[in-house]
Amino acid sequence: MTRPRRIAGTVGLLGTLLATAAGAQAGAAFVLLMPSGDTLSIERFTRTATRLEAELLVRPAGARFSFDATLGPDATVAVLKNAYRQASADPLSAPAQSAVITFTGDSAIAVITAGERTVTQRLPSKPGAIPFINPSFALTEQILRRARAIGGAAASVPVFVVQGGTTVSFTFTWVGSDSAVLDLGGVAARVAVGPDGEILGAVIPSQGVRVVRVASVPDALLV
Repeated sequence: MTRPRRIAGTVGLLGTLLATAAGAQAGAAFVLLMPSGDTLSIERFTRTATRLEAELLVRPAGARFSFDATLGPDATVAVLKNAYRQASADPLSAPAQSAVITFTGDSAIAVITAGERTVTQRLPSKPGAIPFINPSFALTEQILRRARAIGGAAASVPVFVVQGGTTVSFTFTWVGSDSAVLDLGGVAARVAVGPDGEILGAVIPSQGVRVVRVASVPDALLV
């Protein structure tokens, strides 16, 4: 496996990237950093009231995901279109695998294409499930928005894990108005939250992983 490259080879580079995104409608990016400072993932995304689009590069896995989610007014996701490529592949090349997942009731209907073969699967899930591609923090932010829509001091959100097709629960417990603790099946993440429900940053203490939100990333860092 190729050793993951550093996104922050110098303090100056990370300092140039660091900036709070202007608002919920703006494009931004999440960078996940391992304790060594090496890059775990880089995710560039844009969000509107009805759509979330992102490109996610996971360096240790050598994987590149792109996805397009259709959003509902209650922060649910109606449809997720996603594609997988190897990290070394041209981002504009045909994906190794793609899928269109439609969420209806307690099911996720996935139309999966790999090469010339297309299959349709109906997978059990839960009403209101939000899709998740590990380790996407753009989708984690959508899960947080869904938790806010549910309301309460703590809210559990059913989450459909695309890699594997299983449904789990993410639980957000609010700590004041600007932070929350996210329970990912026993793994806790401390999350800083902006006034519009955006994730401003996070840390996963047990793994030493730090999540940094930046205004943008150069194209060169996504190849």
